[in-house]
Amino acid sequence: MDIGKMIDDAPVSRFQKWVVGLCSLATFLDGYDVQALGLAIPGMADDYGVAPTAFTMALSASLVGIALGAMILGPLADRVGRRPMLIWMMVAIGLSMIGAMLAPDAVVLAFWRLLTGLGIGGAVPTAVAMTAEYVPARRRAALVTLMIACMALGSFAAGVSAPRLEHIWGWRGIFAVGAALPLAMAFLLWRVFPESLRFLVQQGLRPADVRRQIIRISPRHADATPTIAAPRHAGRASVGALFSIRYRRRTILLWVIFWFNLFVAYSLIGWLPTLLRSAGWASDMAQRATGLLALGGIAGGLTIAWLADRGYAIMALLAAYVAATALLYIFTAGSGGVTLWLVLMAFVGAGIFGAQMALSSIAAAFYYPPELCSTGVGWYNGISRTGAIIGPIVVAALMKAGWTSGPILGLLTIPMIICAVGVMLLPGALRDRPETMEARMDDETGRALAAEIAELRAQVARLRDESDIRKLQYLYGYYDDYRDWDRLVDLFADTDCSVEIGSRGKYVGKAQLSRFFREVIGQNRASLNRGEIYNHLQLQMIITIDADGNRAKARSRALIQGNRGEGSSMIWAEGVYENSFVKIAEEWKIETMYWSPTFYAQVTGIESLFFVGAPESADIPPDMPARPRDPALGRNLVKYHF
Repeated sequence: MDIGKMIDDAPVSRFQKWVVGLCSLATFLDGYDVQALGLAIPGMADDYGVAPTAFTMALSASLVGIALGAMILGPLADRVGRRPMLIWMMVAIGLSMIGAMLAPDAVVLAFWRLLTGLGIGGAVPTAVAMTAEYVPARRRAALVTLMIACMALGSFAAGVSAPRLEHIWGWRGIFAVGAALPLAMAFLLWRVFPESLRFLVQQGLRPADVRRQIIRISPRHADATPTIAAPRHAGRASVGALFSIRYRRRTILLWVIFWFNLFVAYSLIGWLPTLLRSAGWASDMAQRATGLLALGGIAGGLTIAWLADRGYAIMALLAAYVAATALLYIFTAGSGGVTLWLVLMAFVGAGIFGAQMALSSIAAAFYYPPELCSTGVGWYNGISRTGAIIGPIVVAALMKAGWTSGPILGLLTIPMIICAVGVMLLPGALRDRPETMEARMDDETGRALAAEIAELRAQVARLRDESDIRKLQYLYGYYDDYRDWDRLVDLFADTDCSVEIGSRGKYVGKAQLSRFFREVIGQNRASLNRGEIYNHLQLQMIITIDADGNRAKARSRALIQGNRGEGSSMIWAEGVYENSFVKIAEEWKIETMYWSPTFYAQVTGIESLFFVGAPESADIPPDMPARPRDPALGRNLVKYHF
């Protein structure tokens, strides 16, 4: 049962909504903390007695941290798991915000904002990838965008709450709230946030947790064996895979679009309150205008995602960038009242921030496979953050050169035009370049084939394991026949192994097993007596392998024929094995062996045992004579080839 297909086919459960809700709350807090510095700069400048541009390094440090976090820590979630990564990123954000609150100058503040950026850069790709994994394809773009929109909602909440917080506690109150909430979120995630289902199945971890999650998502699949469709094009989760022939063009275009988009977005996030104050706005109105920018981004992002789920992704993105370009150009006129500018800010936010949010969700949901999702999201976020770093620096330089708010905002139309051109080129980059027969198939056929291949691979693995276990039991019988005690004992696991044969009691550990077979079963004899028979036929094995593929149980029967040598009567016995097996370093070993006899029979009335069949034919002589009998045994002992 393919995990991805199960999620796509089932309705969205309460458990999935809970996961998306937690990811959304995490990004909401990230949005607050991203916006916090821009909102605090006017008050900090007054408190420190410096110009607002003195905090340019701190603004850039935040963005450098986000870039590094996205490129380094984001992809790490594909390898260590989503849950621990998101928890530790929340801790890092909370502690660094405490440091920013207590910073004595702009240089120390820059250090703490670098750490805040690292946390945000690692958290956002992880939350995006987690959400994309847990929602069905039919609603993926909208739900991922909704989750990303919570980051803008956090920025809006920061803009709305900042005047009140600053009035009560000063600018440090903005940072204090930004520290307390992520730390509380880290504790909540530690208590209730699940690990990625795909990650658990892929790594073969915690089968009980896997089963619980499957029951909460789709109860009818509770007894199915979870699998992951084999990736059709992607290999190892690395940046190199992003530049494979299938993903190269889309990766480059996404990086370009995101770079220029964030150049504009973070120029506005960092300097819009200051620009508006320089244009004569009151401080609280300037902060609220920045909140409207974020609020417009939420509305725009959800609208674009809604259109994307209906097949109009490129058209909607292009319209957003063109509209943002036109609206920014209107600002160059510098006319109009506060009300008009507030309305324009909301629509600019819908175009710039909305397109960025929607494209991020569309790319995460559809442009990269799950095994590359965190890597793809992390790297296009990380690379584009260099644009977010350079943008505020450029705006700060223009402000120092005496540029006013209108011309600066008008100049930002150029990056928006580049974004629009990039979106126009995306359809060509998204067309598959056939590498294999699978790549030539439509998506639905490809997914079905990938799921079938994954199921066949799982079946082959189970059959291979069953064959290895069956061989292990057969080898035990043959080694027992010939009293090959060293090889027999080596079939058992090195630790926690045990043997219980009939009423002889239970022996634990390889040292005890070796003594039991040599001294009790073998009676200190390393070979068979003359005429002695000691056969252990292994029959009717039924094998059950655990879901994790590392343990198994097997039920079988043994038919035993034995005597003490020439002239002695035969003993026949039959019984049932109920054994357990464990896979250690890809090799199966016997863990526990229990044989319960059904009967013992003393076969009497046999005058002699014949070890030689019919003599050679006189009519048709053989090409070679029969193999000689072992003189010590009185019969031929067939050596095994293994």
